[in-house]
Amino acid sequence: MKPTVTISSFTYYRAIVGTNMNKRRTVTYGYGTPNRVVEKRKRQRSAQLSLLADFLANHLSAAGVSHVVKAPSPYRRGFWFLILTLTAMGMSYMTYRVLQEYLAYPTVMRSKILVVKELEFPAVTVCSLNLVPKLFAKEAGLEYMQEIEKILDSLPLYNISIHEKTRCLKDPLCYWSWFDDECYCSKSPCETLYCYPDLNKSDEICACSMLLCQWNGTADACFIAHDHNGGVTCICRSSFEYPLHRPPPRQRPCEGTCSSMLKPDVRKAIDSLKMSPEAIELLRKLKASTTDDVRDVERFFIPTIDVTNNYGMPYDNLILSCSYGPEACTDIVTLYSPTYGKCYMFNYVGVYNDKDTPVKIVKQAGRTHGLQLYMQVRKEDTLPLLTRDLGVRIVVHDPRSIPIASQNGIDIRPGDMASISMEYLEMNRLGQPWGICAQDGQVLANNYSGDPYIQSECESFCINQEVFKRCHCWHPRYLSAVVTPIRQEICATNSTSEVDRCFLSVVHDSDNGTVECNCPPACREKAYQLTTSSSQLNQDFFRMVKKAKTLTTKDGKVSVTNSDLK
Repeated sequence: MKPTVTISSFTYYRAIVGTNMNKRRTVTYGYGTPNRVVEKRKRQRSAQLSLLADFLANHLSAAGVSHVVKAPSPYRRGFWFLILTLTAMGMSYMTYRVLQEYLAYPTVMRSKILVVKELEFPAVTVCSLNLVPKLFAKEAGLEYMQEIEKILDSLPLYNISIHEKTRCLKDPLCYWSWFDDECYCSKSPCETLYCYPDLNKSDEICACSMLLCQWNGTADACFIAHDHNGGVTCICRSSFEYPLHRPPPRQRPCEGTCSSMLKPDVRKAIDSLKMSPEAIELLRKLKASTTDDVRDVERFFIPTIDVTNNYGMPYDNLILSCSYGPEACTDIVTLYSPTYGKCYMFNYVGVYNDKDTPVKIVKQAGRTHGLQLYMQVRKEDTLPLLTRDLGVRIVVHDPRSIPIASQNGIDIRPGDMASISMEYLEMNRLGQPWGICAQDGQVLANNYSGDPYIQSECESFCINQEVFKRCHCWHPRYLSAVVTPIRQEICATNSTSEVDRCFLSVVHDSDNGTVECNCPPACREKAYQLTTSSSQLNQDFFRMVKKAKTLTTKDGKVSVTNSDLK
């Protein structure tokens, strides 16, 4: 028997039917006209709203709501209504601020100091400040530097008038150039360092030190002025022309042989010297330099990377002794730096360690449980034009990363016994959506993929890529130090060719922000905070140790070698 369903013609709700096979039964739900149904719904909704209003007015625990309904005075009800409205607005604003701050993904720096029983010992890199020792001057093709040194030291000296130098030093409008041994004087008192730029609001006069008003040479240019507070100020006229005015020579950057930039008497003096063409060329560049310390022409005589890689400071000529705890150092790795030449690393393992050399672990603090290095730096081993400073550069870094000696190192001078204590710092940054950082080994948009990632290395790589794109060579200034030298096209820095001008255009665009590198900070960054102290080295200790170690019998006599320690 089939089930049947009977639905009224005005049914509003869905019919639900139950059927028995033995007995027919029809059940119908939802009846009545549409108007009655709508009215019934309205009554139910009104009753629900009344219950809600009663609950809010009489049973809600929030203070003030019941007063809006029950207060006998309309003024009180208005007062409580205003209070509730302001409270609701404040809550809404605070909720908005909380949501806004949450969606902005704020970050908070949390620092934690841990005292551990053991820690990885860092890698230590030692670089000599002497690029190429005098020992290899001939092999490195730098004999002309020795030639210049010998010739210049052999020339007779001419005397400088002490009276003229003293007058120049006392004159507030003049200054004495130590490199040129010449006196140069300003045109106006307003061009000197004795005037106050913050008080100078006019191009015609300037406020200066009272010394200029008392100086006889500026009596016609400066006068004392009184202000309304009773104070006095020295005022000078910018139109005044000092009779002894002598500006320093203005020279354009050296190009080609630089011979055309020199005065005839200077050219004659240089040409009369019996030197090699390389020495004469370098002497012309030094004379034509526009900076006192010849920094602008330094690139012309700095050795190439190939020269420093082959003839840089040897290990045994730099490091006399190396010990870690009671044992001698092992696994020393040579680092080839475009800035410092040959450097030597202790406890460097790198990222991809084929020898599976473990990182040394230190379990006790103190200098006796760490690394001890004894190095020698002798002035007679240096080529003067290649060595501005005497000493060594020490870099403490992660055992798995290549150091950046020019940014993170410290210098130690000869004759000092330096002690370096350190604290290990590790910074972890959050990535998206809280911030932007780069993971180790991550390939960035500029194709840099350092492992470990170093932000400054990424920026140098990016700029050097732009140099290669425009100039078709890699500039040594932005090259990274390497363990294994790679043959590549290096820009010739010892010439003023088109390549040099191309490189300067890249540097200019980089400084102006035209070259975008997009190198974010590292997500995980390791660093060492160093504390350095020093004392004077006792040379007698090393002299006695060397004599004891060289004690032997020569020609039937007990003898020792002569210590060359100075």
